Amino acid sequence: MEGKLVHTTREYFEDETNCLLALEPLSIKDTSEYLRLCLQIEVDREDLNPVDLLPFETLKKLYTASDGNIRLINNLVAGAFRRASQSGSLFVAVHHIHQ
Repeated sequence: MEGKLVHTTREYFEDETNCLLALEPLSIKDTSEYLRLCLQIEVDREDLNPVDLLPFETLKKLYTASDGNIRLINNLVAGAFRRASQSGSLFVAVHHIHQ
């Protein structure tokens, strides 16, 4: 994921007439790494592993629903965490994801 971002950014700044920066869709592995990083930044508790908040089945559903689009991933995760919190769940389940 980092390599794609660096390559895209370099291309963007080499051509000053370019006015659009676009990223390719993330792979499921990149999606997993992106969410892990985001959760590590947000969750500042030693007794909680951020990865446990998103089981693999939930991650697969997020990836499928977003097609690897970061904006959609962020929107889906925000809504899913809100619904999980409202229901008192300790993790985000597949049924918390609404498209």
